[in-house]
Amino acid sequence: MITSTETSAALLGIARAWAPLTEAVQDARQHAWPPLTLRQYLAQSGDEEELEARTWRAEALRALERDPAQIGRRPVPLRLDLIGTIALIEAGLLELADTTAAMVQRPPISPPRPRRAAYATTRAQRLVWEDHARRVAAAQADATDVRRWRYAHPVTGRHPATGRDAALWLLGRVTGARGPFHPLPDPLRQRIARAAAHAEACIDQSLGLGAGHTTLAMPCTCGGRIRLYGDGTLPTARCTGPCARTWHAAAMPA
Repeated sequence: MITSTETSAALLGIARAWAPLTEAVQDARQHAWPPLTLRQYLAQSGDEEELEARTWRAEALRALERDPAQIGRRPVPLRLDLIGTIALIEAGLLELADTTAAMVQRPPISPPRPRRAAYATTRAQRLVWEDHARRVAAAQADATDVRRWRYAHPVTGRHPATGRDAALWLLGRVTGARGPFHPLPDPLRQRIARAAAHAEACIDQSLGLGAGHTTLAMPCTCGGRIRLYGDGTLPTARCTGPCARTWHAAAMPA
């Protein structure tokens, strides 16, 4: 069984890795060859032969870069599956957050029925209007609470959140952060744990950290276990304990 501490560390790791993962996707798009603008230009000009020649030249250069006979450091070939990987991870996290919110997020407080405008002529009437105004304000504040999870637009289907947002919101539910929520039931907690571990492993692999991992014998200062990820070139260590600290190659603990 995956512990809540391990789940929290995985969700926090996903949130922290989201920016590097997004940058890697953008870099992959920028280095796609031939560029979209070039393909459009050549297609409009009718120069299909030139487009094919450029494409084959680019493929030949990639093959040469991957040739083990080449000496020295070579550029890493383009990860064509990176864009699809982040899309699947994000879709899974958003779906999990939607499902979790449907089960544990408390519905907003119902506002009181509108009252016809009138002047309060007595103290009792004034107290009634003040109480009505407080109830309206409380209902509005509860409905717009920033801690609430926002679902996809019912018409466009576009989601206002990102994978990072979903990971941080799920982290709050796992750790029992305060808000308009009920406690997580155990089956849902384990489902989040499995999904977080799988998503973190996919992100590590996409960023080149998933070639292998091991647990260091030396514990963290918080008492948690330190897991080392990487392929031996740029290792990253992460604490699975309460602090969830991350060390990179330049700042690896001795």
